[in-house]
Amino acid sequence: NASRDMLSERKILELLKSAEEELERYLGQLDEQDHIESQTDEIESSNKYLSLILAKEQEISRLKAQLEEFKQIGKNHISRTDPDSTLMKSRDGLIPGYNVQLGSDSENKFIVYEAVTEDANDIDQLKAVPETLGNELEIIPEKIVADTGYCNLDMIETIEEETGIECFISHPKDQNISPKITFTYDETNDMYVCSEGQPLTLEHRNKKSKKSYVNVYLGRNCQSCRLKQECTRSKEGRHISRPWNYEYRQRHKEKTESDHGKQISRLRKSTIEHIFGTMKTWLGKIPILTRGVDKVIS
Repeated sequence: NASRDMLSERKILELLKSAEEELERYLGQLDEQDHIESQTDEIESSNKYLSLILAKEQEISRLKAQLEEFKQIGKNHISRTDPDSTLMKSRDGLIPGYNVQLGSDSENKFIVYEAVTEDANDIDQLKAVPETLGNELEIIPEKIVADTGYCNLDMIETIEEETGIECFISHPKDQNISPKITFTYDETNDMYVCSEGQPLTLEHRNKKSKKSYVNVYLGRNCQSCRLKQECTRSKEGRHISRPWNYEYRQRHKEKTESDHGKQISRLRKSTIEHIFGTMKTWLGKIPILTRGVDKVIS
């Protein structure tokens, strides 16, 4: 229950500039009262401008505090009616809201896990599931199944190694530029070779990429390649990023794309999606008149 009129850092700077210009104008108009002949009119007018100046100074102080808040919390937008909320995509466009997490068991369709987060996406949400189930229900599931939004493979590997839980998380679809172009990794020489027989050699090692680390390989002879326009637009040449745990990622992908993995993914649709569908059918789209993350959680 928050206004869609959210503040951004740019918007605050624009409001602050406008407020400071208005303050300068009021101060200038107050100085002009020295030329007014009627003392009574001068006093009334001066009081009016003093009131406006005080209000504008308070507004400037508030805007500067909000600007400082942006620096501290690291958000791109702040709702003036619910500062805890985050700008999120919805079927109704961009709104201030919360990300509600639900998990269910596959046999009875009972909700066994719930959480509320201010993160706009699901990429970091899987790590809390095993610990919460263990603490609250004393349950360690055999498998966790989730959709592509949870595909943080570094986190998935950690969960599987530390808990023994098998994770089936769908991978994003590969975005191949052209089916005619392929790349083969040469482990002996630590380089890639493209389908045109050209090498891509190591350019950067352990480079930070999003929330993981990768080795970056660069094509050295791309400028003269007949397929360059189909392969890359980079002036340097084609880049390939190889994650530090590439072998694990490939094994996990093969597992989720196997017949067994696809069967389990279909099971997910009839468990958690069943709950969402039931709630929407019974309750419809109802407004929840709460503000602040604590009230949303409760």
